[in-house]
Amino acid sequence: MKSKEELSKIASQNAKKLWSSISKEEKAKLLNATILNPDIRNASKEARSAGLKKKWAETTVEERAIRVANAKAGVQKAKGKKSDSMKKYWASKSPEERQAHYKKTIGTKASKAKVAKSVKQIWDDYTPEQRKARLNNSSHSEKARLGRVANWEKLSPDEKSNWIKVHLRRRHWKMTGIEKTVSIYLDKYFPDEWKYNGCRNHNVVINGKIPDFVNVNGKKAVVEVLGKYWHKLSEVEPLKRHYLKYGFNCVIIWEDECNEVDLRRILGGQG
Repeated sequence: MKSKEELSKIASQNAKKLWSSISKEEKAKLLNATILNPDIRNASKEARSAGLKKKWAETTVEERAIRVANAKAGVQKAKGKKSDSMKKYWASKSPEERQAHYKKTIGTKASKAKVAKSVKQIWDDYTPEQRKARLNNSSHSEKARLGRVANWEKLSPDEKSNWIKVHLRRRHWKMTGIEKTVSIYLDKYFPDEWKYNGCRNHNVVINGKIPDFVNVNGKKAVVEVLGKYWHKLSEVEPLKRHYLKYGFNCVIIWEDECNEVDLRRILGGQG
């Protein structure tokens, strides 16, 4: 008497043989009549959902807890295997192959535009409370920031410089809308005194920090333009102290201050 696993394996092998024996036209016809048919797919989905709900309702609290724990363990194990596999695959590629892969996938204009549109839509749909919670999540927390700072300090000057070069080259950063507003204002009222450096245009990197604008008229001063989605108010003072440590005065401009009135108030004494 064969076990359930053995019977399942035999059935799978037979199905593979049958599938490989039919033509492409027959395969397409079969798929369109079954899993690619919207009505059949939805009916199958509903049947599976109903079956799972029924099975779940028949289990005890203890059984549910065990199943959830096993499922979580399985997910973590699968993630670990996938991560190790990807690391090996990526390590086998040359820098040129990695760059080519990036350009064909997330580095394309269409991909970037799709991500930007998706992020904007999500942000627009948030309530004020949800936006506040999003800004205060782990990736924006003070603990996370301090962790990034600690990791950065472990790098040598050459490693920091190399990281910045690679990072900027991969991102293909361009001046943002709010940075353009500030740039136009500076060019209008302080010609030849401030230059945009957000894409490392003037190669000014102050111990890992790349200021958006730098004074090129003899003053050690920088301007940082911050968007509220990516930055928190708690970042301002540490950022100013960082630049001051190296003798630079730092002016902070938030995205909602990128207008003629506020820029005149903030930058009127600069330059």
